[in-house]
Parts: sequence; structure tokens; C-alpha cells
Amino acid sequence: MALVFSTSIATQPCAFDGMTPANLKYKVVSTQSPGPLTILRDMPHRHHRHPFPLLSPPYPNHQPPPTSYLHLFSYIAELMKNPVEGFSAGLKDDCNLFEWTVTILGPPDTLYEGGFFNAILTFPKDYPQSPPECRFTSDMWHPNVFPDGKVCISILHPPGFDPMNPQESAAERWSPVHTVESIILSIISMLSSPNDESPANIDAAKDWRENKPEFKKKVARIVRKSQEML
Repeated sequence: MALVFSTSIATQPCAFDGMTPANLKYKVVSTQSPGPLTILRDMPHRHHRHPFPLLSPPYPNHQPPPTSYLHLFSYIAELMKNPVEGFSAGLKDDCNLFEWTVTILGPPDTLYEGGFFNAILTFPKDYPQSPPECRFTSDMWHPNVFPDGKVCISILHPPGFDPMNPQESAAERWSPVHTVESIILSIISMLSSPNDESPANIDAAKDWRENKPEFKKKVARIVRKSQEML
């Protein structure tokens, strides 16, 4: 079944894409072609087929793109057509479907309200069998975010039971049914409800449990910094 999507997007030239004007229209005409996924590039007064650089690496024997490409392309297409309240997402580099930039708005009625927190979402080559990694590039003070910005929540942990973490059931961990939207909404939920039982940032968890005024002060500082970086 063909995947059909048409939108107007701004792109950056890829090393193998030649001259790429901004705001071209791309339409996926088929995901079942014998070779790389093909698009129709609509330009004034002429139409011609051109391989979409994201989906046209030199696959052996002209095999179609792997499942991971098709999943990620469909997600970015859906988010462009139907943005979700609370965050924005896009490709960090137009030539790489496996690395996304995300901006998460601090959820209302929480200490993070008013913040604009940037993160990088990196997908493995065997996605969706394995989970992506999310790492904040904005400063973050939260029990479930490592000091280096890496997010630690159950759905981003590899699938299956982990005997080193018995309090976390396999059902709570990664499943291929998760989408980019469900991942980011889970991170937003994490900001709303910190879990200090198995913290990634011990100092933040200690502040959260024992010194709420200090915790609030540090969060207020990163919220202000995120606003200043706009």
C-alpha cells in the first residue's frame, strides 16, 4: 500500500542532493518500489522524479529502505501535518532521519512551566525493535535526568525483564508500539511527576525529597536560562 504525503518543507542541501531550494513540495508516491523510495518534487512549470536523499542511500541490490526509515519518515510526516501541543520536533540534519531535535515546553502548573527545553532524540538502526535515546541539550535539573542530560524513564529502557532493576516490569519498558509522540509525551509526564525511587541524578533527587525550596530555586534558574536562549 502506497504511503502518500505532501507538504511544504524547508530543507538544507545534502552533499549528494545538488541544488535544493527551500520550500519545495515532496510527495511520497510509493513505499513498494523495487529501488529506493521515490518522491515527486513539484517545481514551477515542471515535474521530475528525484530520490529523496533521506531515503536513498546505496542499498545493496536496490533493496527498499529498511523498516526503520519508513517508520521515522511516517512519524516526521505526521508531525508536520498534525503538530502536537506541548512540543515541536524535526530533523537535526535533513540528511539523517535517525537524529531529531526536540523542543519541549515546560508543562503548565509545574515547576518547569514557561521553559523551552531542547533535546536530541537519537534512534538506533534497528528501530523500532530498540528504543531511542533522548538527551537534553538545555540545562535540566530533575531526578530522572542524568547530569549529562540523558533521560532515564522506563519506556526508553531496552525491552524485556532486567534482573538488575526488578521493580520495573517488562510491560513498563520499551515496546515497538511506541511512537515519537508517545515518547515525548512520556518525557513531559516525567517533568510533571518526578520519580525519586531510582534516580538518575542523585543530587536532584535529594533536593526533591529533602530540600524543596532549593530544588524549586534550581529549576526556576534553568527555566529562566531556557527563555534567555530563545
